[in-house]
Amino acid sequence: MVLNVRSRRFNHTYSTTQRVASSYSRFACPERPWRLVEIDVQGSELAAAAPLLDQLLLPCDSVLDHSIGAALWFAAGAQGAVRTADER
Repeated sequence: MVLNVRSRRFNHTYSTTQRVASSYSRFACPERPWRLVEIDVQGSELAAAAPLLDQLLLPCDSVLDHSIGAALWFAAGAQGAVRTADER
């Protein structure tokens, strides 16, 4: 399973890149059942989780620390749209 966390606040091409990487993984290891879970985080969800994340991510010294921590937090929930080999 591959988890891709993204926020709609930013216009990223990362999800397209992740789909290509997921396709390559399916090609490289066709016997393995690959699933790509795309987790879309709304700005309101991120804002609601911010106080808890600030406590959990100590010491959170940079925006990058917060971004990585938030991505891991939402990935741990793994609630998103699942893409299988049939959905390209």
